Amino acid sequence: LETTKMELNRKARQMEKYPDMKIIIEGHTCNLGVTETNLVIGQMRADVAKNYLVNQGIAPERIKTVSKAETEPLLPNTSEDNRRKNRRIEFVVEQ
Repeated sequence: LETTKMELNRKARQMEKYPDMKIIIEGHTCNLGVTETNLVIGQMRADVAKNYLVNQGIAPERIKTVSKAETEPLLPNTSEDNRRKNRRIEFVVEQ
């Protein structure tokens, strides 16, 4: 959680430095549970990150959020450690 906060603070500083930058925050989950639930969890994960950035002074219209659920794992969901790494957010700079 502290690592995520540090990364969000870094992203806020970057967005302050580049005021025209717009991003998409993707929320990811592991493969446990049903897809419908994972879509909601992924969206909540992305929305929490967006709210944090907005609270840091970033305009909400510069940030879109999307849930990828379990569709794009970093690692195979074969262990709890891998599943934990698949539960994440990612930033994509809009082109």
